[in-house]
Amino acid sequence: MPTLMNYTHQSFNLRGRDSIRPYYALISNIAAEEGGHIEIVTAAIYQKAENL
Repeated sequence: MPTLMNYTHQSFNLRGRDSIRPYYALISNIAAEEGGHIEIVTAAIYQKAENL
């Protein structure tokens, strides 16, 4: 969770996004990937809790 919040915060607060477009895209993609990891863990916990 801290990694997700770190990259999300960085992607929201980059100044001059047009001049550093490749780096902004990289940080945004990492943030999205970390969000996917949280979703996978949440689904696994839910399935375990519901005995699916």
